[in-house]
Amino acid sequence: KDVMGSKSASTVSPIPVYIPPVNQEGGGNKKSFFGIIVKTVASSVIIVSIFLNIYLGALLFASMGNQDSVYMKSNALELKSKIAIIPLEASMINMETASIMRRMFKKAIEDELVKAVILRVNCPGGQVAASNMINKYLSHYQEETGNKVYVSIQQLGASGAYWISAKADRIYAQENSLVGSIGVIAINFIVEEILKEKLGIQPVIYKSSRSPFKDHNTPFRMPTVKEKEDIITELDIVHGRFVEVIAEGRANLSEDDVWALANGDIFDGAEALENGLIDKIGFIEDVITDIKEEQDIDPQVVVYAPPMSLKDQILGSYSQLGGFSALEKAFEITANSGA
Repeated sequence: KDVMGSKSASTVSPIPVYIPPVNQEGGGNKKSFFGIIVKTVASSVIIVSIFLNIYLGALLFASMGNQDSVYMKSNALELKSKIAIIPLEASMINMETASIMRRMFKKAIEDELVKAVILRVNCPGGQVAASNMINKYLSHYQEETGNKVYVSIQQLGASGAYWISAKADRIYAQENSLVGSIGVIAINFIVEEILKEKLGIQPVIYKSSRSPFKDHNTPFRMPTVKEKEDIITELDIVHGRFVEVIAEGRANLSEDDVWALANGDIFDGAEALENGLIDKIGFIEDVITDIKEEQDIDPQVVVYAPPMSLKDQILGSYSQLGGFSALEKAFEITANSGA
């Protein structure tokens, strides 16, 4: 019986005894916390490094994009003169255009090698204030340097673009260029009925008792007869200033001569020459040739690059003449020669 019991006991597997692990909770947590810090710092360094490389690369690209390009090389052994081509090729002249033009004329003033400036125009016009500012920058260049400014109209030199050009010493255009549009226009889109009929929205406008004209030219209602008359009066004043600018800049035209042309009409190159709005039919190469002969120089002709912002470089868009919202685009299409 005992023997059999011993035999039976030897065949039964012993019950495993559970031994709890040594408590290392404190040390393990410390190690884990330290590891998280290291990983976080390393990740931050990598992310910052990536963005820094992108930023530096964009800066390098921007600096390359802002470099002037050589339009025509000089044959002289030593460079003693330059002709600077300043492009005015905006889809609509605005305050940003004026800022860019100011910087380019300033650059021409500071470069003593620049003996003349060619304003290369391909523009339908734009804002009155911005156009007038650029006209003043052009005049300032002439006064500061004593150098001449020539205008070469490519396809289009109308409205505000001609306002700017009028102060130049000489204006060239191609036979098929469109010149003029000496007039002023203002456009306002009225959305009152669309809001009511299509969307069921009724705009309610509140004005302080002593500012009855605060909603002047609002798109939420039709203007009154008095408001229309006031707007036309203001446009007539600006139109008169436009004529004065042209008469001052074009020695061959009296103010009456300009008024005869200031009906908003567009002229081709031949008509513009006949009417005294330009001085000569020719391409930009003809302008360069004339400058060389008149000044007896062998210059390097450079095209100034409009300054581009870092944002524009990164996004691949140029803002002078872009960066408009959808609504501004609509204004651009309909008011391309307006105020």
